[in-house]
Amino acid sequence: MARYAQLPVYDAPRADGPAVRAFAAVIGHRKSTTMHDDPLWRLRHALAGVALALLAALLTAALAGRWLGDAFGGDYGMRVTIYLVLLAYVVVGAAVLFMRVAQHETQPVSVGRALRWFASLWLWPLLLLAGRRGKPPPQA
Repeated sequence: MARYAQLPVYDAPRADGPAVRAFAAVIGHRKSTTMHDDPLWRLRHALAGVALALLAALLTAALAGRWLGDAFGGDYGMRVTIYLVLLAYVVVGAAVLFMRVAQHETQPVSVGRALRWFASLWLWPLLLLAGRRGKPPPQA
C-alpha cells in the first residue's frame, strides 16, 4: 500500500494552458457550428420520409413480385426478376423524388406524410411529367 502512495498525482490541464490552446487550434479552428447549420439536419424530414416509404415499398415489391411471379409463370426466377425490376423502379423513384422535393420538405414526418411519400414512390413518373409540363421550355 505504501508503494502506491509514491505515484505522482497529475492535475487537470488549466483552461488557458498550452494543451488546451493546441487542442483548440487543431480541432476548434472554425466557429462553433450547431446541428441547424448541417445540411443533413435541414433535410432530416425528407430523409426520414423517404426512408420509411422505401422500407414499406421494399416489402410491397417483395409481395408484388411473389404474386405476379406466381400469376405469370410460377418459377422462382420469374419472381426474383419481377422483384428486382420493381425494386429498381422504387429506388430510382426515391432518388428522383428526394432530389426534387427534399429542399421543400420542412414539416415533421407523420403517418399521412409517410403514406404520401410511399404513394409518390410508385407514381414518380407521373409526378415528374406533371412537374415538367408546368414549366415553359427554355428559350434558345
